[in-house]
Amino acid sequence: MFLKIQQSKKQFLIFYMSGFLAGILYANMVSDSYLESYGVFSEYFLRQFQITEIIPEEYLGYLLRIRIIPAGVLLAAGCTRWKQMVVVVTLLWTGLTSGIVLTSGILQLGATGIVICAVGVFPQIFFYLPSSLVYLWYLYLSPQVRWNSGKSIFTGLMFLAGIALEAYINPVCLKAVIRLFVK
Repeated sequence: MFLKIQQSKKQFLIFYMSGFLAGILYANMVSDSYLESYGVFSEYFLRQFQITEIIPEEYLGYLLRIRIIPAGVLLAAGCTRWKQMVVVVTLLWTGLTSGIVLTSGILQLGATGIVICAVGVFPQIFFYLPSSLVYLWYLYLSPQVRWNSGKSIFTGLMFLAGIALEAYINPVCLKAVIRLFVK
């Protein structure tokens, strides 16, 4: 079992990094003028974000809606016989979108883009990531690994904590960093 866990760690990383590389390649092939004028890293968008008042309770409701639907789809897909394929597609897609966003940030803002991307997922990443990995690991190693109430409580609480931090803490952090870099 230990060998299977070690092997699956490497496979998770390979799937994610393959998607990440594809995202980098894709973002580099899209025209710079398109990224600059419509992207979230455009100067206009960043300035608008700075002056927009974000009401945490309303943002929390929005986040619950947009985070619960994909989580529900992932849960439902995990109940099928294609569990391992669900994990592979999820890791590839996550890598692809990460590569596109990070590359777009770098192309438009240079090193500042890296900082904004990092702060854009802070602090909720420390809760979303463990929650997601526990569930994906279970799907990937199933049926050798069993699900239990402890895993349900852990993943649920971590997921909800991530949403709360994304609603209440992240906008404050992101606005502070944007204020430092975008004049």
